[in-house]
Amino acid sequence: MIISEVPSAGSRTSMPLFLALIKRRKYMLTIPTLAGLGMGLAGYSTAPWNYVSEAVLVLDVRRVQALPTESVVSPLPQDSPVLRTELDVINSRMMARNVIRRLESQGVAVLTDQPAKTLVSSWMDRFRYIFDGAAYAQLAAAPEINEPELSAIERRKTDILISNLRVTNDGRSYTIFITYRAPDPAYAAKVANAFGEAYLAHQIEVQQSATRRVSDWLGDKLVTLRSDLEASEKAAENFRQKAGLAEANGVTFQAQRVAALNAEIVASTGALSLAQARLQTAMVLRQGDDTPALAEILASPAIQALRLEEARVERRLAELRSTGAVKSAEIPALASEQAALKKQIGTEIDEIIKSLSNEIAIAQRRRNTMEATLLEAQNELSRADQAQVEAAQLEREANANRAIYESYLTRYKQTIEQDGIAAPEAQMISMAEPASARASPRLITWLLLGFGIGGVAAAAGTAFREATDGALRDSKALETTTGVPVAAMVPLLSPAEMQAVKTSAPDASTAFGRALGAIYASLHTGPSIDRGKAIAFLSEREGEGKSLLVAGLARALAAAGVKVVVVDTNFHSPQMAKQFEVNPAFFIDEIVKSNRSASDIICNDRISGVNIVAAQPKGVPSQILLAGKRFQGLISDLKASHDVVLIDTLGIEGSPDALLAAVAADRTILVTRADAVHLDAITVAVQNLSACGRKPEGIVLNRVRPQGKPGGLVRPMADLRRLFV
Repeated sequence: MIISEVPSAGSRTSMPLFLALIKRRKYMLTIPTLAGLGMGLAGYSTAPWNYVSEAVLVLDVRRVQALPTESVVSPLPQDSPVLRTELDVINSRMMARNVIRRLESQGVAVLTDQPAKTLVSSWMDRFRYIFDGAAYAQLAAAPEINEPELSAIERRKTDILISNLRVTNDGRSYTIFITYRAPDPAYAAKVANAFGEAYLAHQIEVQQSATRRVSDWLGDKLVTLRSDLEASEKAAENFRQKAGLAEANGVTFQAQRVAALNAEIVASTGALSLAQARLQTAMVLRQGDDTPALAEILASPAIQALRLEEARVERRLAELRSTGAVKSAEIPALASEQAALKKQIGTEIDEIIKSLSNEIAIAQRRRNTMEATLLEAQNELSRADQAQVEAAQLEREANANRAIYESYLTRYKQTIEQDGIAAPEAQMISMAEPASARASPRLITWLLLGFGIGGVAAAAGTAFREATDGALRDSKALETTTGVPVAAMVPLLSPAEMQAVKTSAPDASTAFGRALGAIYASLHTGPSIDRGKAIAFLSEREGEGKSLLVAGLARALAAAGVKVVVVDTNFHSPQMAKQFEVNPAFFIDEIVKSNRSASDIICNDRISGVNIVAAQPKGVPSQILLAGKRFQGLISDLKASHDVVLIDTLGIEGSPDALLAAVAADRTILVTRADAVHLDAITVAVQNLSACGRKPEGIVLNRVRPQGKPGGLVRPMADLRRLFV
């Protein structure tokens, strides 16, 4: 067996197939398309008329700055996200409410609904004006509107303005296009201009309100900053006073005191050293019985007087000795006086030396006192330094508060000066003008829309019908896929023809009768009749028309004088008894249950003369019966007593009964519906039959539409003769 794949539908795009598809689905293609065109015409006739006006704004790249200081509101950055944000601002409900107030202040009534002026309404208005011209002069009195209704009207106005507004930018410039659509061209122009003017006023309002908010905030902030500055300065000054951090020439008093004490200690240390040196010198000289030549001794008046007296005594002694009055009584007195004078001078010198020692003691005590005072002054200086750090922190805080206060004060003055000089960052370069021609509806647009909708519906419907139809378009594809030839094509029967087939032998003049006649001729003549008397008719699934075909073929053979028997092996839904309308006494399962012979279970249709072996749904399990030797013997007995044995089976898909019945037959025929062919399932069925050694001799296509009808096959019908050749 040779099995090949079927070319996909996408590859068979030849013109004949396309034309066949159009011919087959001409109603499916034309009706939705014409309906779509009709919908387009209806939409055009009922679509409201609209006029479009456009105002053009441009964001300023260059700005005039009256003051060199920085403004409260920074200029808009010239980039795409900011530009998109500005478009959203124009298209917002806030801007729409501003436009409503602006238009109403100008005496322009804002529409609360969309006037449905269409092609149909315009012609109706013309006829109404012809027949009743006074109807246009009547004005209805405006009813009183309460607060909830007024709020709803305001929301309605806002919704209509936003729904008909279109704000765009080309993405390559800073130009903003404000387009408004309305039934009245003058109204559309006024609304577009109002949106542009409201946007410019909004920019000014943003700057002014920001300036006022900043100035108010700065004024309140300055009061707090001034209080903080005064408190910090007072805290720093009070701390300096309490800590005694007074300064002179940039130096604190504590530092000056320490410096002075250091100088005094140095000086007293030098004086002490000098006094100690003089004392030591005087003591050394005194030990040598000499009068120390020290300033303190030489300058002493007592010593000077004693020395003068001693000098007088020495001169007198020298005079006496020089005159030779050695034995003079005055010499001992003078000598005694000289000795007394020297003793007095020594005593005075000792007193002076003692006074020098006292001075050294005084200087030592003074230096010790000064050192203690210096230590105390250093401690005070250390405390003052620590206090100086805290005072510096307080001073820095005061300086910081002063700097912040000065900066806020400067900014407050600048903000006050900027109030009143706000300018918009955009300008309107083109005012909207009333449109001279309406923008919509357009006939070509509606026709294309209708044609597109209808075409899509037609294509979708055609594709759906083609996908769900399942009809076989080319029998060669079935032969190529399964490797089994298409043996016959049984035409689609009408309900009347189907009823006639169930009651009598088919008419040989009909297509169904000619197909069965070919089978009859193949069975009745030729050598093949001897090697193929038991023929099993199978289908891939139930509902393929297999039982009707077997019954019709049996009636045709019986009418031609062929002794035929029909064996029903469909134990799920037996059909043969219903087809021939007989009531059998026994069923096929009796060969197993009661060991009855073939002649016992055969019933005869007196009208057609066909013998029938019927089946019943509830009996011996079908697989046990069909796989047993009793069933094989039954088929052999029927072949011996009849010319042709036709076996009707269950669908292969539902049960293995069909394959078991096919094994008992000599030849097999596969029946399928031409309008619902499943190539993959049929291929599997052929492969299963081939595995059982009963490859189908041919495939019978049932329910074939006549040529020229939608869904018909593209090849002529073949006869069934080659089934047995």
